Amino acid sequence: MFQPQSDVIFIFLEFTYLLFCLFYIFNPLPIVRWIAYGLAGFKFSMSALDSFDMENYRKVYEVVEGIGFEPVMNQEGAFTSLLYIAKITHIPLPLFHIAEIILFLYSISFLFEYFVPKDTAIAMSLIFGLQSVPGELTTYLLRQILSTSLIFIGIGFLLRKNNFFAFFFAAIACTFHSSSFIYLPLFLANLFSKKIIKVLVMVLGYIFLFILASNLELSGQLINSLTGETSLYASKYQQTEYYSTIKNFRNFTIGGFSLLLIGYFTAINIWKKAYFWKSPFWLYYSFTIVMTLFRIALERAEIFWLSSRFNFISSILLLSSSIILTFEVIPEKEDKIFLALTASLLFGVSIIIILAGYDNNTLYKIPIN
Repeated sequence: MFQPQSDVIFIFLEFTYLLFCLFYIFNPLPIVRWIAYGLAGFKFSMSALDSFDMENYRKVYEVVEGIGFEPVMNQEGAFTSLLYIAKITHIPLPLFHIAEIILFLYSISFLFEYFVPKDTAIAMSLIFGLQSVPGELTTYLLRQILSTSLIFIGIGFLLRKNNFFAFFFAAIACTFHSSSFIYLPLFLANLFSKKIIKVLVMVLGYIFLFILASNLELSGQLINSLTGETSLYASKYQQTEYYSTIKNFRNFTIGGFSLLLIGYFTAINIWKKAYFWKSPFWLYYSFTIVMTLFRIALERAEIFWLSSRFNFISSILLLSSSIILTFEVIPEKEDKIFLALTASLLFGVSIIIILAGYDNNTLYKIPIN
């Protein structure tokens, strides 16, 4: 009896997902959206079954009833508390993972609705369900995907001038993952009215964070204050040696993708004479540029313990900014064709990634007997 290899299964799932993406782009039916969201959750959850991080989460899930509710402030305890609820209500960890992916894609659509019509925003969110875009973020970094989803909802409120809900969701995000503090300069910048002041606040904020991150002793103390020295997750931030060993892997899978997006974003702005500064969405574009430069500086300085916390978010910002900027400069009648071509291109990249196997992260490994 023929038994397909796991990469064949994931290629089939990714192709099926692409079909749903293309169908929604040209026929925006609500049921197609939610089926696609569910399929995205399923394939991301299945791809991480044998990963190192998921194994650790399974260990926490098995003993969480004995832990109960952690204090949610200062120790990133919100995730453990959520796992506790899932455990006592008998929600399996893979199903929990799928629900997180659906929330993540919804948060993308909520954010993008500020820039484009709702159907287009949903179509764009479906593109982010392709395997090549969020990478490890939606594959097995469960705490970070929850915090990222909440941050994106917070940014959506921030752009809509609803500061109360913006800071509310940002604060909750920090109880799931301390990397959410990395967005603080954007939230603070939005409190000012002049464009140049907003940019200066972001730039100075990230310069301060870079200096702080460069001091390992000081940054270590900060991590312990945010996570708690006895937190279940605190030690993960100190694994600088581990992040150094995967430097070349990250440069290939993340850096190459980002470099392509940086080139594309730069080319459009050269063509349109720094259009990002004249756009009504200039703040989002400026944040993307500053965040990207910050991440590049961290990578060059080999501060992997921090850069690894949000490198995928940086790529997502670059991709979203490139797509939104393209929507601003191309004729409206070409929007659907552009989305379809983008989805198809990213599908091709996804296939390459699946075949590569992310071997050092043990992804895309389904035991087939």
